[in-house]
Amino acid sequence: MNPSIVLAVAVLVATAPFSANAESDQSEHIARPQLPTTELTKLLDSVGARLEKRFLIDRNVDAVIVVGTLSLDDVDYDDLLVIMRNNELAVVPADDALSVVPVDRVRQYGLPVVTDLSQPRPAEEWITYVHVLERTSPEWLIPILRPLLPQAGHMAAFPPSNAIIIADRHANVRRVVAVIESLDRNAVMEEN
Repeated sequence: MNPSIVLAVAVLVATAPFSANAESDQSEHIARPQLPTTELTKLLDSVGARLEKRFLIDRNVDAVIVVGTLSLDDVDYDDLLVIMRNNELAVVPADDALSVVPVDRVRQYGLPVVTDLSQPRPAEEWITYVHVLERTSPEWLIPILRPLLPQAGHMAAFPPSNAIIIADRHANVRRVVAVIESLDRNAVMEEN
């Protein structure tokens, strides 16, 4: 057999699966509309000037973020927290500034410890809350409640105080505590 024919057949066989895969990858690619973005520093400068706050940015945060259809001049603190959430970021108080951090690291920062959930706070603000149970063991509730928190959130039992510690966004902490209170209130006490 002619060596050039053998070489041509070998090349076709070797590249055929690659070509087919490339075509299937392209057919599975879904075009997404380009979402409005901005430089994070421009957004933080705009909001910081109105709040009279300065922002510190973690080095692992992207310089460009998706902002949606909001004008930078219209973004207030609540809007900023929603934008941060949508970009997998969080804002955490740090002395006289606010730190912008990746949400998967937020638990490692000094989140405010809230003792009264009825006090007004931004829904998207990350907090830590301790809830003391009256009738139920925290160990029983943790497996039920943990799926209600995002991956970045935290929930742990503290048996000596019969308490549950929660770190999450304020709105979700309130929701989870409402579930805890309902379960705790309706628990049947064990007979000793």
